[in-house]
Amino acid sequence: MKILYSPNLIAELANSDLFLDTNTFIGAISFPELFEEFFKQLKNSGCAYITIPSVLFEFTRGVESIEAFNKRAEFITSLSSIYLLKDI
Repeated sequence: MKILYSPNLIAELANSDLFLDTNTFIGAISFPELFEEFFKQLKNSGCAYITIPSVLFEFTRGVESIEAFNKRAEFITSLSSIYLLKDI
C-alpha cells in the first residue's frame, strides 16, 4: 500500500504551516511505512507541522501503559510544534 497524491503537492505546500489533527497522528503511528517518507519530504520542503494540546490529549488517551503514553507523546512532539490556544 502507498499514499497517492499529486506530483505537485510537495512543491505546492512548500514553506507552509500544516495543522495536523488526531487522525493524522493515528495514521502515521499505525502505518509508519506509509507516512514517514511523505512527512520527511514535506518537512524538507520547509513545512512546519502544528497541532494543539487537545490533539495531544486525544492521541494519548486510552493507552494501556505509561510506556505507550510516552511513546505517543514523544511521537507527536517530535513531529510537530504544539501551541497553546492563546499563542495562535
